[in-house]
Amino acid sequence: MATQDWRVGNQICQILSSSGQKVVSLSYLCSETRAQPSEVRAALRKLGELGCPISHGREGYLLEPDAQLLEMDELTRNLRPGLVRWAITYFFYINSTQSAVRAMAERDAHEGTTVLAEMQSRGVGRLGRNWSSPYCGIWLSSLLRPRRTLENQLLTIAASLAITRAVSAVCGIKSELKWPNDVQIGGRKVAGVLGTSEYRGERLRSVAVGLGINANIDLNLLPGSFRDQATSLKAELGAKVDREQLIASALNNLSSLYAKLERAEEDEIVDEARKNCSTLGRRIQVRMGSRLLKGVAQDLDRDGSLILEVEEGRTVRLYSHDVSLLP
Repeated sequence: MATQDWRVGNQICQILSSSGQKVVSLSYLCSETRAQPSEVRAALRKLGELGCPISHGREGYLLEPDAQLLEMDELTRNLRPGLVRWAITYFFYINSTQSAVRAMAERDAHEGTTVLAEMQSRGVGRLGRNWSSPYCGIWLSSLLRPRRTLENQLLTIAASLAITRAVSAVCGIKSELKWPNDVQIGGRKVAGVLGTSEYRGERLRSVAVGLGINANIDLNLLPGSFRDQATSLKAELGAKVDREQLIASALNNLSSLYAKLERAEEDEIVDEARKNCSTLGRRIQVRMGSRLLKGVAQDLDRDGSLILEVEEGRTVRLYSHDVSLLP
């Protein structure tokens, strides 16, 4: 699908969800989306690959009755007043919530602007990597405009902690941080965070904070290279998690932790991260360009960096590097 073809997929989902469980013909979808039949079919194939529950019969297409779409009214009711006033724009399907929020930031969108989607066609992870985003996960990005200059890694840690708190509160499951930006359960990745900072000169103008959580996804929809390293909250619970409550809890906690950063109380956040970081005390391998470093992860510094002991008495400070745990 071309870069903008996600719009056709999003329109298709909108049409099917508002059809009142009536079958919608291909010709009607083409008419409403102003797309060619080949484009509509391509969008439907992509939605199917992402697990979107669309049935197809001789007369047309139908969003299955048990489709678990997010209820925005319920989500909004669970948001608490705080430093950040969240304003959420919801999509069934989008190319990338992170790209959307960054574009909104360029148009001077206010702090708290959030884009939330059921699925992404081109989700973005660290270092520009693809982030697989099938149906029934939590894929969102939020805009923050810090009043003081903050290290991107501190915001990443705060957002990761917001997820661990939400998972504990809503699911009753303990999760841990894997530095620099992953959340794991039992050593398997359940969520990740991406922070993208924008500067004007030397001044930090905005940060787009992306959260990706494998909530109720079908793990079989993940690429094979990631499947063995990942888990979902549904798999851990043996039941579907309430996504609305989980999103609200994560955003409420992010607002609270962000407020601490704005008050220069990062020591409290780093202390909490230390207690919940599975990387500390482990032997790790770090790729720094063409070099590979091995050592023991000793501590987190107050700016969120990882202190690695590579030789007895010699340490290296790491900022958002690729880290692999060693046996």
